[in-house]
Amino acid sequence: MAIKLKTDENKEPEVYGNENFGIPKDCTKKQKFSKLKLVFYLITVAAICITGYKYYTGTVDELLPEITYDKTRQPLIYHTSSGITLKTKGGTSYDIGDCIASDGGDVTSYVKPTSKGKTVFFLSKNPKYTEGFDLYIYSVNNDSATVIDKNVTDFKASSNGKLVVYKKGDKLYVSNLHSKRLIANDVGDYYTGSNNQVVTYFLTDGTTMYTCGTSQNDSPVLVDTNITKVISPKSDYADIYYIKDSHLYLKKYGSEKILLYSYVADAIIVDDSVYFTTEETYERPLSDFFTDDVYTTDAELTYPDGADFITEANGLSFFDEEGFAEAISLYEAKLVRDNIREYFKEYAPQSSGYSLYCYRQGESERVDTNLATPYLSYNSNKNILAYKRYDSRLSELFLSEITSVEEAAELARQLLGDTPDTDVYLVKEGKKPFFALEESFIIQLEISLDSKYLYCIESTDGKSAGQLTRYEIGSSSLKNRKVIADMATDFALDGSDSDVVMVFCNNSLSLYCDGKLKQLSSSSCHNFFYVDDTLYFFDEYDHNTKSGTLKSIRKGNITVVDTNVFSFKVRKYNNVSYIKNYNPDLGTGTLYIKNGNSVKQQDTHVGAIIN
Repeated sequence: MAIKLKTDENKEPEVYGNENFGIPKDCTKKQKFSKLKLVFYLITVAAICITGYKYYTGTVDELLPEITYDKTRQPLIYHTSSGITLKTKGGTSYDIGDCIASDGGDVTSYVKPTSKGKTVFFLSKNPKYTEGFDLYIYSVNNDSATVIDKNVTDFKASSNGKLVVYKKGDKLYVSNLHSKRLIANDVGDYYTGSNNQVVTYFLTDGTTMYTCGTSQNDSPVLVDTNITKVISPKSDYADIYYIKDSHLYLKKYGSEKILLYSYVADAIIVDDSVYFTTEETYERPLSDFFTDDVYTTDAELTYPDGADFITEANGLSFFDEEGFAEAISLYEAKLVRDNIREYFKEYAPQSSGYSLYCYRQGESERVDTNLATPYLSYNSNKNILAYKRYDSRLSELFLSEITSVEEAAELARQLLGDTPDTDVYLVKEGKKPFFALEESFIIQLEISLDSKYLYCIESTDGKSAGQLTRYEIGSSSLKNRKVIADMATDFALDGSDSDVVMVFCNNSLSLYCDGKLKQLSSSSCHNFFYVDDTLYFFDEYDHNTKSGTLKSIRKGNITVVDTNVFSFKVRKYNNVSYIKNYNPDLGTGTLYIKNGNSVKQQDTHVGAIIN
């Protein structure tokens, strides 16, 4: 299995890090729980919870666990065979309305609560339309649902619930809940800005990009046409970096586009720098072909003086002809090597390949050459660049073994025709690239979100399993290699604690925490959730029924939540909602919440937990 580097210029850059933390790979869509998606809730929820928690506990704070994630104050929202139900913390239930996936399918894309859970946007079926649906906003305080628009096919709502952008076929609209307006026709993909003030969108051709403010008087502004790749985050409208016709451009909001570089193959943003690749011809130094093992000796070697080979004995002078001839021979060999060094300076062999450049503060500089592919990758935090590079050393030959310029030139020509080994290199912004690992030995590679560690599964026999190892990431090298597990097929990192790793060996699950590896299950799956020193995971998992025994581990103690569990959502480290006794023919099961040691049934015929 090859290292997960980007191989298609039309796809997003591969991410080394925690993007897949907590997402099941072999479970149904209804079981997907992304750690990074939950981070967005932390911004609004955790800050309130932590502040209130610390204020309330006062001097006994050290006796209680630190809570960074708490959704118990938000309403429980789930989908049943009859529609969407919202249940408040006090236990009051509200039937919000019907939804698209009435068969119990994945509805999370069509039901979106705001950050505080007081407002819910959702799409409801309408028999009048064959493709579109009614877009509603539901208020918990008023226990009422209001139609925003009809025949809606897709929508994106702001986290505060005051704005919604949606499509009706290929027409894009924006609504502030009091009035709506048409932004544009013939719209394909669209994205809302982080401040909800600007929308970026593409026409249905997929290459023409616009931005438009969300206020009533704003008009669409063309970014450019024939765009092949947008480098900036889709929600970043202020500074848009993109590639068009193999040219790298910068379009600042309200200004004309600026050409940054031509003949660009790929580009990504790392911190405040734009790294990009371009195909070019570059010179190969002598060191790529030979190790100059006698450079220092040759620099000190001069033409031999005959007087140094004359000795006096018994009044007679003796000349060491053999020694002098040997010295002449050494000097002549040195001259040959000097000629080889000069030849490689004046007539350096050339290679055509990809080079890496960095654009920073209005200037571009070449960072590296000899890239194996033009495609670049980064870690989840987007502050470390990773790329494949050919090993510059094309042979293990020593210059002292070469006898002529012609021999050196011919060897160089032959070596350039060979395919060298491929290595993985890393770059921190503003630093020089450094060798990380040989690509051929890597099965999986991830960089922790805090950029402290590089984790990888290393295999020397080409099989799909190997040692899980960890390296500390320095400014110019990896260091302090540590073996985490002797055998692993897959692993996932926690998004907040870089010392916590979920380790898989096929269906066997282990937890690496506090410097120790503990096996949790011999029959698990990739559906798990780790937060506040607590891991929820499946044991005795049946891949046919997609159900198993849900357990949690905290402070080394394993607790059984329930058996025959189909899916779950963690609300707090000691509070979890879950569906059990799932009937695949009906697409529903029974919904429970376990809070501490208390288990309460919430509803029946539940297909999916939304919030």
